[in-house]
Amino acid sequence: MAENPSPMTFFSAAGRPSAVFTVAEGLSTESMLEHAAAFLAAAVDLGVDGAGMSDSGRWAIVYLSEMAKALVVSALETRRETMEGGAQ
Repeated sequence: MAENPSPMTFFSAAGRPSAVFTVAEGLSTESMLEHAAAFLAAAVDLGVDGAGMSDSGRWAIVYLSEMAKALVVSALETRRETMEGGAQ
């Protein structure tokens, strides 16, 4: 399986980019997607009873979603690089 070639940083809390979450080098695409699914499942679990949720709970959903997004984007980038490398 292709591996993530370099660390990728993502996150934009309150619209301000920063490197709070980094997708580690060497993760397989499968591992990135498995972890993304786990973050999204946790976000859904938090949001199920969201009517009475505090601001910290809402931010937890945002953070989990952003981390899942970072993993999915990294997996797509890894796949694209693998496909481009194989076509040459």
